Amino acid sequence: MFLCLRYYGCTMRILFLNNCPTDLLWSEWLEKKSPGQHLWGVNHLFEHGIYVDVLPYSKYEFLKKISNKIKLLGDLDQQLRTIPHLSKYDAVYCGCQHDTLVLGLMKRLGLIRVPIAIIVHHCIKPIFRNKLLFNLFYSSNDKFICLNEIVRHQLIDDFHISPEKVTMLEWGVDTDFYDLDTDKISPQETPFIITAGRTLRDFNTLVEAFTNSPYHLKIYCTEDAEPTIENIPPNVNIYSQKKLISSREILPEYQKSFAIAVPMLEKKEQLIGLTSLLDGMAVGKPIIMTRNQLVNIDIEKENIGIWVEPGDVQGWKNAIAYLFEHPEEAKAMGKRAKKLCETKYNTRIFATKLACVLNDIPTKKITIPSV
Repeated sequence: MFLCLRYYGCTMRILFLNNCPTDLLWSEWLEKKSPGQHLWGVNHLFEHGIYVDVLPYSKYEFLKKISNKIKLLGDLDQQLRTIPHLSKYDAVYCGCQHDTLVLGLMKRLGLIRVPIAIIVHHCIKPIFRNKLLFNLFYSSNDKFICLNEIVRHQLIDDFHISPEKVTMLEWGVDTDFYDLDTDKISPQETPFIITAGRTLRDFNTLVEAFTNSPYHLKIYCTEDAEPTIENIPPNVNIYSQKKLISSREILPEYQKSFAIAVPMLEKKEQLIGLTSLLDGMAVGKPIIMTRNQLVNIDIEKENIGIWVEPGDVQGWKNAIAYLFEHPEEAKAMGKRAKKLCETKYNTRIFATKLACVLNDIPTKKITIPSV
């Protein structure tokens, strides 16, 4: 186990797992190589009396392969490795709604008793909307921590989960990370809009919006997410590689940019683009983003950006032109966005609220040894 050693005075002990290598991300956060938001609050829980063990992401490769083939039961490698250790913990906390399904089933069958809390990003998959399957795999969870109101209402209204078990928390950024090296940013001669990402991105629509445009675009993506349209215009620069560029490497480009674009495919039941939105807000840039009903931040209501409908090339053209033609307003949008991160959407506020949720779980309160 990778241990958080800052546990003086802690009264609760949890085991954290996720669908990405949290042990590596924790090390990178400590070294200021990546922001802390992808730790889902566990890096600050010690401040609230909660001791955290982070389960290493990978051990048995054959279980990872089985998980990838089955897909429906989450990460078998992690879940099965937790079972011998569950008696040590007051709760299991998971940053992914799919990676405790086996544990949820075992709890439903009375094989384990440990409380389970999960982050719920997306609407429940259609296969689990069957009442029997939902009850088997999900209903024994003790806390459903939703990132948006639509999912929260789905759990309460459609699956009849007790409102006491369901809460909505605003995810937020590690604000300290985004202020790194701001004094080293040199002015850019040609203003540009930047976009980065790989999951369900609609780069084709965005590139079309820059065709015959006087404005400039930089795209950072993985090779499998590159735009597929022919004749990329000369004012569009694409930087692709096998793995997505790291947060630390792209940070200076975000800081130099005029605005952040978050173009997405239409996925009404999947939360996508929130990471990029918060990245842009944290560096104080205006946002142009494809509308997604599961993104709980209304960028137009907050006056920090402009929504564009899915696949709307002209909508992108209009939004891009508007920001460039109103630079002072764009700058003010960016300032408001950054302020929102400082006052509402940040990791410390998220962790504080998360601690309240976890402490609300009835537990046997494991005794934490002192050092």
